Amino acid sequence: MPDPSRTRYRSVQQRLSTYCLLGIALIVGASLSSAAVVRAKLRQANESELRALADVEAARIDRQVSMDGDLLARITADSRIRAAITTGDSLSLDSLLRGEATMIGGPKVLTIVDATGRLFGESGPGSAQRSLTNIDLSFSTDRRPQVGGAFLASPGDGRYLQVAPVGDSILGVRAFLLAEFSMEPLEVIVADTARGDTTLDVHLVQLSNNSVQCITDLRFKPGSKYAQTFPLTDDARPAVRAVLGQPALINGATDYRGIRIVADVRKLQSAPWGLVVKKDEREVYQPVRNLLAAVTAVSLVTLAAFLAGYIALIRSLTGRIRALTRSVSALSAGLYDTQVNDQTDDELGRAGRAFDRMAVALARDVARREAVELELGRRAWTDELTSLPNRAMFHHHLTQALDMRQAEFTVAVLFCDLDGFKDVNDQLGHSAGDDLLKSVTIRLKEVLRSTEMLARFGGDEFVVLCSSLTSPSQAEIVAERVRLALREPFRVDKQEVFVTASVGIALADRDSTAESVIRDADTAMYRAKASGRSRHVVVDDNLRATASTRLTERTELQRAIRSGGFTLVYQPIVDLSTKQTVGYEALARWPRDDGVAMPSDFVPLAEELGMAPTLDRWILNRACETIARHPGRFVSVNLSVSTLAVPHLAEEVFSMLARHRLANTSLCLELTETVMGPLGPAQIEQLQLLRQGGVSLAIDDFGIGHSSLARLRQLPFNVLKLDQSFVRDITTDPRALLVCRSIVQLGKDLHIRVVAEGVESREQAEVLVSLGCPSVQGYFFGRPDTVFSSS
Repeated sequence: MPDPSRTRYRSVQQRLSTYCLLGIALIVGASLSSAAVVRAKLRQANESELRALADVEAARIDRQVSMDGDLLARITADSRIRAAITTGDSLSLDSLLRGEATMIGGPKVLTIVDATGRLFGESGPGSAQRSLTNIDLSFSTDRRPQVGGAFLASPGDGRYLQVAPVGDSILGVRAFLLAEFSMEPLEVIVADTARGDTTLDVHLVQLSNNSVQCITDLRFKPGSKYAQTFPLTDDARPAVRAVLGQPALINGATDYRGIRIVADVRKLQSAPWGLVVKKDEREVYQPVRNLLAAVTAVSLVTLAAFLAGYIALIRSLTGRIRALTRSVSALSAGLYDTQVNDQTDDELGRAGRAFDRMAVALARDVARREAVELELGRRAWTDELTSLPNRAMFHHHLTQALDMRQAEFTVAVLFCDLDGFKDVNDQLGHSAGDDLLKSVTIRLKEVLRSTEMLARFGGDEFVVLCSSLTSPSQAEIVAERVRLALREPFRVDKQEVFVTASVGIALADRDSTAESVIRDADTAMYRAKASGRSRHVVVDDNLRATASTRLTERTELQRAIRSGGFTLVYQPIVDLSTKQTVGYEALARWPRDDGVAMPSDFVPLAEELGMAPTLDRWILNRACETIARHPGRFVSVNLSVSTLAVPHLAEEVFSMLARHRLANTSLCLELTETVMGPLGPAQIEQLQLLRQGGVSLAIDDFGIGHSSLARLRQLPFNVLKLDQSFVRDITTDPRALLVCRSIVQLGKDLHIRVVAEGVESREQAEVLVSLGCPSVQGYFFGRPDTVFSSS
């Protein structure tokens, strides 16, 4: 198995090597970039220098050649030359040369020929032969001398010719004067310009057949041979273009000596020549090579110094790194007391001390985590408010008790729910409710024995486990102790409050499980509440069957609500004055295998399941669909109080009416007074919004609930539905007649429409007509049906 410290050490080495290589690469890259920049600047500077020098040299040479041409023109104007040409006599030109001896660079040889090429005269013996060697005097070819310009006499011998016409305006050109000039003045010009630059070469070149003739090397070099001819290679073509009148810049070309050069070429104006000014490329870029050499030396020195420091650093760090890695390995194994103890004041020493602090902190965190885990374990089994065992702990103990029970003992569970606790929460607040639960816990613990376990399931539900009862009747004795313990009032928030307990008792049999015993006790508790509260009920087979049936009903009702498994029937509402149907009340029916369930059978269960709003939405939507097909009528729909608590109920109702293209006035929402209870501010606000939007609001079963008159004063109801219990006895009971008359008159005084329910006979209808009741509904005018009546 590899040593972890050695592995980490190698990792450090690899990182340092990588940093070294990256540093050298950065240096080299920066150097190459700098060299490229310097090379570009050097090339630009030398090209500019050569371009300027070529312009200056070409201008000075053109000026010198032009001066020689001007001198020759003065000589042709001499009267002796004109006279000799006129008479046809030979003429010695030496005297003419002596007359011009003071001219700088004056002609060395003069020769006169006529138009036929006959020699008239010359200066110096044998000069004519030398001067006319390469000149065709027939004047019939392209190689004849250019009148008024310069021409090469003999390549490489340091001289050139200029030709000037001799004659007058009357007789025309009678002859030509050929003057031979020396190249030395041009050499002096170049030597003065070069200033001792050893890399600079200046050449005059001339195109001849398929080669470029180097007329002369104008760079002053004693003993050099001027005449050189080189072929028309690619490298020499810039010189050819110069002779042809196309200036060109040469960069990186190879000259006739095989040397790469940087050069500029100019076409001379005074002669058919090209001027080449060039430098050796190696000399031009020598500073770049010097820079690269310096950078290479610096890089090598830097690398050597880094390697030396690197080796020394690695040797000094090896032991300390291994000590640190050993401590890390020990820490990863859970040994938090391992210390590095490196007191060196550098990076590694600070890292070691930081590691020691981390190990100490980890040791503290581990201890704290173990304490937190213990606390979480305690909370997982304990109710936080009362410190009693919670549901999980109770289930665990009940399972153990069932597994370990003995034949002579009975296991019982008491499920206790506080009666009136919700009122305390609603009126005094949840904080007061919590205080009440704590006080209840204290009292129950006082009346229970050590063998009886008290636990809190949540909310206001407490359970008691009795695992060592000698008879089933003892469970009822425990339940009575619990009931009596809550008899006295509790002091909560400086007020006295009373709560009682409804207790369900379940006795375990041989096949019972913890879940079944708790479920049976819960069922018995609900029966105790339904039986009047503050009492106990022992579960039996009939109660289990009823609970099972109840569970089945709950499941089927949930399924029916989700799938819309209901039907609507509509009972007509008739205007007594016209005997015409003005609207309908939509009533829900639940078709089942054992018959059709009425709202009184399933609406309370839907409220208990919290699904009443879903059911009301379905009924309202289906009723709107139906009434939309019968314009001019309205529909009345019963609304549960829990639906009234739905946020934005008014907006939802208005949206549904708009979706079915119904006016808001075509809907009436009924709330049953007997189950309405106290309404909160949000519910009252929803009623006001609905009424302001045009929806009618009706109190159903008016007269048999609580605070009816107060609701009429506080809430925006505009319809009263007179309960059928009054209408049923209206023809036989004077008191019922009096109540009906009072309610009808109350509606007139408050401008509230009254609808009498349950009218089943003609006599009842006639009495209501006499009382002035505006609207009625009942079997006499129409039974609830799935379709609207046509009346």
